Amino acid sequence: MGIVRIILYIILGFLIFKIVKMVIKTRKPNEFEKKTDDKKFAKEEAEQMMLDPVCKAYIEISKALPLKTDEGKTFYFCSEKCKQEFLNVDKC
Repeated sequence: MGIVRIILYIILGFLIFKIVKMVIKTRKPNEFEKKTDDKKFAKEEAEQMMLDPVCKAYIEISKALPLKTDEGKTFYFCSEKCKQEFLNVDKC
């Protein structure tokens, strides 16, 4: 009778283990995991933004006005006004 009881406990333990494992795989992400994913997304978005050296505004690269210098460095501007101001200051 003792061995049958041990075998039943082992089978019951194995079934509980399988159920817990299945629940963990199918659960929804918790709030911490969602925030981590949001931070990754925000970082990817931030990499597409550049700082205007004149007015210090952040602009998307696709909407910015680029200016490549002779040294090969590229500056991005939010408007033609900022670009012209940068060129005027740079000449002085």
